[in-house]
Amino acid sequence: MSKLTAVQIRQAKPKDKPYKLPDGQGLYFHVAESGKSTWCCRFRVDGKESICVLGEQPITRLPTCREP
Repeated sequence: MSKLTAVQIRQAKPKDKPYKLPDGQGLYFHVAESGKSTWCCRFRVDGKESICVLGEQPITRLPTCREP
């Protein structure tokens, strides 16, 4: 799977339904119908899936989200 680029993130526009653009290792870019876009990370604890919202675009940038 390829990593997201800055161009792909800028070109992500709202659609009729929310959608995700995966970046890898559980990190993804979520775009809502309203146009709000956030960085999220999916992970598991004791077998249960959880999601952590890392921040909104453009306040939170991709390189920050990729930091370990």
